[in-house]
Amino acid sequence: EYYVDVNDVENIIDPLFELLHLKIDQYSDFTSISNIISIFVELTNILPILIKRFYNNGLFEFALKSITVPELTKSCINLIGNLPASSSLTFTQNMINLGLFDKLMELIQNAEFTSDVFWVLSNFLDVISQCVIPLITSELIYNV
Repeated sequence: EYYVDVNDVENIIDPLFELLHLKIDQYSDFTSISNIISIFVELTNILPILIKRFYNNGLFEFALKSITVPELTKSCINLIGNLPASSSLTFTQNMINLGLFDKLMELIQNAEFTSDVFWVLSNFLDVISQCVIPLITSELIYNV
């Protein structure tokens, strides 16, 4: 077991956002963008309290928009899958309203991402089942 001080992490968050925005402007260096998103994923794994800040900075909406870019799909799925750890019904509901479910249904057809999509759905079901269950059709169940 290890301890991470939030104050130490605070020193790297803003520079990471700045770097991400620089890379987004270029939008050709997908490896760097994916690596930066993966750092944010690990930060949310270690310190879920950071999820609200990342959400308010637009990181999750960026991940949702980028989830269909093949080089970014895995890191975006991992980041979005951590969102329910914030326990914010508003954040998770907003992602559904922005089209997360439809994008996940596209990705679930790709065997490379099927288990990851089920993981995200499971996390969202745990927090906002009343919003996710109506979206699950018999077609989804039979086709997967």
